[in-house]
Amino acid sequence: MASIEQTTRIQAPIEAVFEFLAHPENNKEWIPDVIESRKLTDGPNGPGARFRFVSRAPLGLPVWAEAEITEMEPPRRLAFCSTRGVQHCGRWDLEPENGGTRVRFRIDYRLSGIEAMVLRAAGLPRFLERHVRGSIEGLKHALENGKPAAPPHPKTRIA
Repeated sequence: MASIEQTTRIQAPIEAVFEFLAHPENNKEWIPDVIESRKLTDGPNGPGARFRFVSRAPLGLPVWAEAEITEMEPPRRLAFCSTRGVQHCGRWDLEPENGGTRVRFRIDYRLSGIEAMVLRAAGLPRFLERHVRGSIEGLKHALENGKPAAPPHPKTRIA
């Protein structure tokens, strides 16, 4: 599996950051390139809750995954793994720091099969690095500016 990790400091209390992250159904409001984020299960968000996400990847290809929350330890940790689609597991770790919050996001992913060859050729690994960086920047932007909208989606292209 390949891994990508990003860390930032957000000028917001740890409880506010966690509460924001604990609603993945709103991801399309703050993560660039996410065009769909919806909850698939009833009930509160917590371990076992499932979500579907679709992102606009290189060459305009839609990349989708269904994921399940696997760990939720308010206000310090939220983890998830895919159940269908692109294989991945991710984890948000939060720590209070000088009146704000230190945020670390890590995602491990695996590309396999014919689809993986196409996605690799289209630049998916570079896209995923930009996607993770955009996720953490979008989170910081939303929480520090009180705006739950992500910065505008950049036109996806291969550099």
